[in-house]
Amino acid sequence: MENKEQLSAVCAYLEKRETENIKIARIYAESNIFQEDIPGYIEKLKKKKIEFYLALPHVFRKGSAERIEKCISRFSEKELDGVLIRNWEQYTLLCQLQFDKKVISDDNLYVFNRFSKEFMKKAGFSEFTAPAELNESELKILGLETAELTVYGYRPVMISAQCIMKTRGKCTKNSSFTQMKDRIGEEFLVQNRCDECYNIVYNSAPLYLGTQKVKIQKLSPKRLRIRFGAERKEEVKKVLEQAIDAFGEKPQFDYTQEHFKRGVL
Repeated sequence: MENKEQLSAVCAYLEKRETENIKIARIYAESNIFQEDIPGYIEKLKKKKIEFYLALPHVFRKGSAERIEKCISRFSEKELDGVLIRNWEQYTLLCQLQFDKKVISDDNLYVFNRFSKEFMKKAGFSEFTAPAELNESELKILGLETAELTVYGYRPVMISAQCIMKTRGKCTKNSSFTQMKDRIGEEFLVQNRCDECYNIVYNSAPLYLGTQKVKIQKLSPKRLRIRFGAERKEEVKKVLEQAIDAFGEKPQFDYTQEHFKRGVL
């Protein structure tokens, strides 16, 4: 999740349904969330035995190592359970720091076959994220027993070190969301990550695989992941209700199933 509002929404949802057996095993929080004041939230998650992971930036620049080390050091031994990494520079840094928590690869560190899966295991990754490019049949061959499968979220279609806001002459140096429109009028959400100076352009519709419930059950991934981006508090609540209470039913929002059914080729 991207901000304090989303973290607050998840905690409020869990408290509201405290008497029910809601199984949320892990929270990933983007590293820029810690520029905000989030006292008490990690403690609430820990009381519910929910793991807390730090999601590192997509881009690794000069100075990133120092910023990542500083961010990790803010947490006590009991607060941080591991990290989600997005590039090999981060892996190298964690090895240099002798980081002894769990390390999980995001879907852009592409585990596309059993050989790459075995490579990641030998490199010390405890789990990986199922790649977005593989369809159901290919995921079955790969095997998802140590993988998380993303079932909701706006996928990045481009990650760029060229700042869109600066190109427009309006760089504010404040991380935020904006929109851009392509030549056929399709609108895309753009996130400005000013902490590491890069942009993420997201797909125009979110991924949602809830309608593929039976096929997902057959794939037996270790976990399912819900990925929040620009969603506000009420949207977070609606997505959680859809994914937890109505998984298997068609949602009330536009969505895409990306490559899960048809694959890349």
